[in-house]
Amino acid sequence: MYAVGAGDGAWINGVSWDPAAEVNKMTEVADQVYEITFEGVEGPFEDYQVKFALDGEWTHSWGGAFVASGETF
Repeated sequence: MYAVGAGDGAWINGVSWDPAAEVNKMTEVADQVYEITFEGVEGPFEDYQVKFALDGEWTHSWGGAFVASGETF
């Protein structure tokens, strides 16, 4: 699983919309549970976009728009 996105610059480890960037490969910490850490990201978070891409391809990807913390869109 890879984190993919854009926004206030190339905030995802210096990469913008590349579903196969190895630097953004997420760590599987439990069955079907992944994590990744980004440092130095400052709000407002509405300026950032993120999706998730399986196997570094857009074929199976997920993401949406940020509405507000705790709200699903």
